[in-house]
Amino acid sequence: MKIIFLLLVSLLSVHHIQAQTNSTSTFDSIYYKTANKILGLNSDEALVVADSLYQSSESGLLKLQALMLSANIYQSKNNQVASIKHAREAYYFAVKENNYSWQARICVFLSSQYRNIGLLEEGRDYINKALEVNSKVSNSSSKKLQIALIEQELAYYALLKEKYKDVLEHVSNYNKLLDELVESPNLLYQKTYAAELSGRAYLGLKLYDQAEKSFLKGLDILNDLGYSEGSLSGFIYMGLGEVFVETKNDTLALNYFELAEIRARSCKHLNLEIAICKQITDLYKRNENWELYNVYLNSFDSLKTIDRNLRSSAIQDAFNINKEEHKKSEVLARVYLGGVIILVLLLTAFVLWIRIKKNRDYKKFKVLIDNPKLDNRRVEEQNEQKPQSGFEKKRVLSLEAELKILEHLKRFEEELEFLKPNISLSSLAAFCDTNTRYLSYVLNQNIGKDFNSYLNELRVKYGIEKLENDPVFRTYKISYLAEFLGFSSHSKFTAVFKEITNLAPSAFIAYLEEESDKK
Repeated sequence: MKIIFLLLVSLLSVHHIQAQTNSTSTFDSIYYKTANKILGLNSDEALVVADSLYQSSESGLLKLQALMLSANIYQSKNNQVASIKHAREAYYFAVKENNYSWQARICVFLSSQYRNIGLLEEGRDYINKALEVNSKVSNSSSKKLQIALIEQELAYYALLKEKYKDVLEHVSNYNKLLDELVESPNLLYQKTYAAELSGRAYLGLKLYDQAEKSFLKGLDILNDLGYSEGSLSGFIYMGLGEVFVETKNDTLALNYFELAEIRARSCKHLNLEIAICKQITDLYKRNENWELYNVYLNSFDSLKTIDRNLRSSAIQDAFNINKEEHKKSEVLARVYLGGVIILVLLLTAFVLWIRIKKNRDYKKFKVLIDNPKLDNRRVEEQNEQKPQSGFEKKRVLSLEAELKILEHLKRFEEELEFLKPNISLSSLAAFCDTNTRYLSYVLNQNIGKDFNSYLNELRVKYGIEKLENDPVFRTYKISYLAEFLGFSSHSKFTAVFKEITNLAPSAFIAYLEEESDKK
């Protein structure tokens, strides 16, 4: 297992292209310093700093970076379960932030973790997810870098299956993508992985000269960067040792194996310790150095037992994590399904209500059209004056005066005076050559309405007749109809029209249009 952390550091420069705030710059400074500690012996101290960064971070982006820092530290400590948990939590922040770049890189990281514990199918799933998410990344540099990381990860999968030519093809793609990006120490560090992977592939193809060149190239990069004490240099030293084992130079092979062993122990890198212990054991066996062979064989068996127990526990814990996530997904799916069902029921009920309301309104419309008098008695529709009797209510004015007022009202209606917007009770009384008291009495006794009801129903009645008989009138806006019929506003007209007819003007016009189309 190799440290991937510096990759995450390099990605910070891609994400923070724009000017940073002081708090973000401080975060990045601590982040970089902590990163370098992972390459040495201070992983426990680095873990404390990473946790402090998480606790002090205010934004989701900074929190996910701190979580990924912790994930890498746990990886360096061979604690894959904790590494996976922290990476998953970081992924949720990336989703919440809609940060596709970080989603992609975390998926690649998780793929690596599952590959390290032997869950290759799960690892492949994360590679596919990384490809899917990376297609949504807008920043071209970030997108290229993610594709490069995916190519690197695919190279490791090909190496596990001993498909060495595929390894070289993925490495070639990886290097081409890195060359298209702005060169930096962190991107240069990534080329060390390419060199180490190429060396492994050439070893498998028995091209030992090319393998040696690749390993030495990687070592030169690490030395130039000052990272020669990390576990990656240990893997490269081991690769060089394997080259010289194959070319029968056991002295050089042992020298390189011992350098790799020092790196493995200083970094407490279990996988590297196991691999180098196996190489040294085989070398002593070939040289029949049985004393040292037995020492390293016992060490190898002990390390394998530790690794087997850790791997078994890690796989079980990983399955438990997946099981827990699956349960959460099932609960969310049920909630979502329940919400969809409720929504469908509500929409169905709403559609039914609309239909019922439309049918009810249409019936009102038909009643209105078939009986256009609106239950309103106009002056010309009055019955003849009832003969006086002892039971007749006491008059407040003479019959002659009452009839005179009715004649004025009839003229008021025939001349469409009610369409004038400024009509009031006093102005109508003046029109009828009477006072407001007598006018109100006549309206109440003969029409059964007060002034406002009488005026409003005259206007609505006229509006209905106009709409029925004049198709062009139906095309006008409601606000124009309101003004034409003497109402003070659109809302006032709509409210009065609905109060009298139980239909909104727009609905009434729509039904008229439907009836017209049928004809």
